[in-house]
Amino acid sequence: MKVKGLDWNGANDFLIKACNSKVKRINKKLNVAYELFYNDYIQAKGVDKQICKTLQIRVHRGKTMLAGSVAFAVRDVKGRRLSLIFCTR
Repeated sequence: MKVKGLDWNGANDFLIKACNSKVKRINKKLNVAYELFYNDYIQAKGVDKQICKTLQIRVHRGKTMLAGSVAFAVRDVKGRRLSLIFCTR
């Protein structure tokens, strides 16, 4: 969005055209309900708890394939959360 100077709707249209797809416009808001927490793994890597809180870096808790993965939020320029990125350790 930032590189092309597009807003959410413009980026949505751009991706649909770029994929040459018959996919319809995305109208639903992102609804992510993962249980995330700060743990010893993050602390052992030298990342302070306050930094994790500010940047929303946590480890996924639960019994899914993402359990134990480090997660961080991706936000747009207005601060709205767009997605969570999970990194396996």
